Amino acid sequence: MLSKNKYDEGYCYLQNDFREDLLFNISQNTYEIFTSADKIKFANDINKNFSKGELDWDKHLNLEKSFIGSIKIISAIENYFKLILLKNNYIIHDIIKEKAEILFNRQKKEPISLQQILDFENILQPIPNDATFITLTNKTISITKILNSPKYLNLMSLSNANIKFIKQINDERNFLHYVTKTAGVISNESNLHYIELKENIVNELIKLNTFYGQKMKISEKAFLKNRL
Repeated sequence: MLSKNKYDEGYCYLQNDFREDLLFNISQNTYEIFTSADKIKFANDINKNFSKGELDWDKHLNLEKSFIGSIKIISAIENYFKLILLKNNYIIHDIIKEKAEILFNRQKKEPISLQQILDFENILQPIPNDATFITLTNKTISITKILNSPKYLNLMSLSNANIKFIKQINDERNFLHYVTKTAGVISNESNLHYIELKENIVNELIKLNTFYGQKMKISEKAFLKNRL
């Protein structure tokens, strides 16, 4: 079950300033995590070095930084996906099979709206302060589920090339379990993908942060001043 009145559980489904504050904070944190990954932070510098035929391996391609960077990037993208779902009034928590098997099976292939959950549980708007969602767990849906569903991905404002590359980054996390001598090495082609992904994700995160920031009376200029 998912409690509506807990900040890290059901707050994201409220229709008031608490929800806007939560989503504003998530967009800020996601931006910071994403842009702090070395593969993102140094993408343009690495591209310049590739153009010169040289690379600073110690600075840019250290194995530890590569692994940590992949985890940061996937974590940020997963949170970005969930921000998009919430902005469009879809749920981001797993449905309990025993409570709602039909919705559970549908969630594997497509986003489920908050209204569908409210209707199923006979909860009226505005959602009562003491409400508990009996069909939802406190675990959020996985990025793998999103990446494997065209109906989820159609919401994300990313190109097919971006999505394909994100799947590749997600798969790279398996290197943590079997580290070969080539694990973590970056090619010119993949670096160009990082540059494109950086531009798209950062722009979308700024839009999201501005959207919620304006609701919280915080401007894009003020956000960027503190973040860039």
